[in-house]
Amino acid sequence: MADISALLRQHLYLKTKPLDGICILLSTPKTVEHFTLAIAKQYRSIIIHCGEQVIATIDNVTTP
Repeated sequence: MADISALLRQHLYLKTKPLDGICILLSTPKTVEHFTLAIAKQYRSIIIHCGEQVIATIDNVTTP
């Protein structure tokens, strides 16, 4: 019998580059994709960080 807490959590960290010069700060939705080899068939969650904040959590992820 497997313990659900034994499933892995994957952390992704977004890094941004500041713009040069003076700019207007706007909140604009962007689509971001990340492709990599999976080290497990199932993850407890994928946690996405930007700076010091968690901006999204995707639970119960199954890889193909």
